[in-house]
Amino acid sequence: MMHLNRIGGFRRMEAISPLVMYVIGIEYQKIYGILTAAEAKYAPSEKVTHDECVQIINIMSPSYDQLIKLNCPAAAESSTKPARLMETESLTYGALTEIVKEIDGRIRDELKHTSAFGLTHAEAALFNAQKPLMGELVARRFESASFDIDEAGKCHDLGRSTAAVFHAFRVLEIGIKALAQCFQVKDLEQPKMKNWGAVLTAIEAAIKARWPKETDRDAGDGSLFWEVYTSMTAIKTPRNGTMHPARKYTEQEADLILRLVGNIMGRLAERLDENGEPRFPKRRVRGAASPGKRG
Repeated sequence: MMHLNRIGGFRRMEAISPLVMYVIGIEYQKIYGILTAAEAKYAPSEKVTHDECVQIINIMSPSYDQLIKLNCPAAAESSTKPARLMETESLTYGALTEIVKEIDGRIRDELKHTSAFGLTHAEAALFNAQKPLMGELVARRFESASFDIDEAGKCHDLGRSTAAVFHAFRVLEIGIKALAQCFQVKDLEQPKMKNWGAVLTAIEAAIKARWPKETDRDAGDGSLFWEVYTSMTAIKTPRNGTMHPARKYTEQEADLILRLVGNIMGRLAERLDENGEPRFPKRRVRGAASPGKRG
């Protein structure tokens, strides 16, 4: 489960298990049990015994961080009161009763302003993935894409398919630029080259100049780059649609596009990094070996 809160006008999403709320409820029931038993033995003005003070600290101290995560800062602050009163040996059963009532009321009021979203175990595992969504090699060679790769996965898990596709295409833009740099395509910073179509046309020309015949592109670098180029071309049309406000993507479409982008980036990472290294020389010297792994 995640909760969404707003601080200083910015939204912040944090992952939190529903078990946290269940455990907090169970733990506070123990305090209610202490108070119920105390009613028959102690007056409200009597101090809480040492043993019960220890129990209360063990229950309330861990709950502070969890209440903060639940977007219950006032309740969290109230949960620190017993410990402060214990330090001055002034915690009474009457004061503890009022504090517990205060915490209960604050939790109820604050949770009214918090929305929670549930994820299945499998979705939560992806949302909090321990491994990079597009693989270790892509993460290592395309470090600048890590944010959008992570966001693409999170948006997809939260059912925000169009947003997931948007982030996926931002990742692919980094791959396209790297590929263009590898072939030392000119004028990459020019406004006209901000268009995918223009860059891909330049990349196609560079590939065909180096491997003019189709048979030249059947193996080695020629095969890899032609495969990547054709995959990028195939995905260009849906990418252009993403920039149009009317275009929306289903969960299945987003899943497919994330897989396609992941495959493209994985293939690129086999050969180069986000700076296009190792690059091909501008002019091919006859008989010289290709700088890549493949010929």
